[in-house]
Amino acid sequence: MRWLNWAGVAVVVMTWPNAGVATWLLEGRECERAVPPMCIGRFDTFEDDALFTQCEERVQKYEKDVHRYLSCLEAKSTKAQANLSEIKNKWTERACQFRDVDQSQCE
Repeated sequence: MRWLNWAGVAVVVMTWPNAGVATWLLEGRECERAVPPMCIGRFDTFEDDALFTQCEERVQKYEKDVHRYLSCLEAKSTKAQANLSEIKNKWTERACQFRDVDQSQCE
């Protein structure tokens, strides 16, 4: 059930037009790493067309999962940068109010 919930959020991140909303939905969740298909590391010769097709589909799924994972990380990074900027701005405001600081920083 949890994975299904996460998959829905990942789709929102990829398609939602407002990055702020997508980021809000991700808060408190970890980005799920893509798992490489095992067929790549085996010694398969792909003599069977079905095995070849199956592996190809798994590679395509892996590619989509990697893009979803990267989107999640980008959204979390954007959120972290915004939080940092907000904290630095608040700090500057407070420093300007209560301390004698370089007034060029106080605008």
